[in-house]
Amino acid sequence: MSLTQTEELEKLLTKLYFLTWDEVEGVRVRCKGASPEGLQQIIDVLTDALKQQDEMVKKMIETDPDFPKKMNAFLKKEIHDVGEKHEKQEQASSEEHFKSFG
Repeated sequence: MSLTQTEELEKLLTKLYFLTWDEVEGVRVRCKGASPEGLQQIIDVLTDALKQQDEMVKKMIETDPDFPKKMNAFLKKEIHDVGEKHEKQEQASSEEHFKSFG
């Protein structure tokens, strides 16, 4: 995977709101072994998805001028929820680790 393709892939993944954090990580994992041609196909699909997402967002803003505020609040909540999920997983892992000492 060339650095340019890697950078382009990461840029696209950070802009696609409809992908969950787990889906983004899944794409990253699957792309690690992809050929340059296969990676370009993935980039092309994600580029098209980003264009469609942007068109949809424009339409939603036309329909509801408060949509950007609502979307921002939604994204902040998602980020918070992912952080909490990760924290709980780490706490459970730590508890399990400490049980092995007892």
